[in-house]
Amino acid sequence: MKKKKAKKNKLKIVLTLSSMTLICICVIYFLDTNKKKNLNSTIEITDTFDIVSNSTVESTQNETANDITENTTIQTTSSEAGTDPIQDKPVYNASSLPTSKLLDVTQINQLPELPTGCEITSLTQVLHFLDYDIDKTDLVDNYLDYRDEIFPGCFMEYFVGSPYDPDACGCFAPALMKTANKYLKSQKSPYAAYDLSYSSINTLFSHVANGEPVIVWTSLDYTNRDIEYQTVQITATESFDWPVNEHCVVLMGYDLDKNTVTFADPLYGIINRSIDDFKYFYEMYYYQAIVIR
Repeated sequence: MKKKKAKKNKLKIVLTLSSMTLICICVIYFLDTNKKKNLNSTIEITDTFDIVSNSTVESTQNETANDITENTTIQTTSSEAGTDPIQDKPVYNASSLPTSKLLDVTQINQLPELPTGCEITSLTQVLHFLDYDIDKTDLVDNYLDYRDEIFPGCFMEYFVGSPYDPDACGCFAPALMKTANKYLKSQKSPYAAYDLSYSSINTLFSHVANGEPVIVWTSLDYTNRDIEYQTVQITATESFDWPVNEHCVVLMGYDLDKNTVTFADPLYGIINRSIDDFKYFYEMYYYQAIVIR
């Protein structure tokens, strides 16, 4: 009886040990499987993140490639101008442009005080549209950087000559933008000027449709498409082709059905031009434009 009982006890011990061993093996297998599963999940999440990131980069690159000049110009000048307080204002895209738009910009004549001051007078027109009471000559005397020197950066950084001088040259968008922001800052204005140079015609129209007149560079003489360029020697090895008959106006309206744009012109008053002519001269005068928003 004792031997039989002893054998029975040994059998119980063996079975118990076997059961415990089997349980340990199962637990180890479960933990190992779960660890691998978690590791795979981590890898899958990381891969997904990479895919999303690459997709975002590719999308951004495509958008930038489609409009690289416009985006680069606006971002650069925005950082110079400071934070745009109304950056979230909607801007129409080309596919949703209203057929026509006309803003109530009052024309100001540059003569007789500023025979070559079309740029500063155009800026004055836009400032008056925004309800700022500033005289064109006050802008020249207190805010415009104008000089007689010719060196790298002229035309872009400052007005070459004097707007009071009938034989002066003029300036392009960056110099006028700097003047506008200097004045707006002095008034603690919520507005800022932005360089829209090299923007498409539809982009300019979108700002007008959004209630924002655009200062643009064009020709003084729309009857002559043969633009003459006067070579200005800046350094011994650097020169600039200044376009003769350079003129600056305010784009205050457009009509796609009539194929016309409306200018507040400092010399000719409120006038209409064909969109085709405007496109041509906008290109010939280096696609210069600024907006205050």
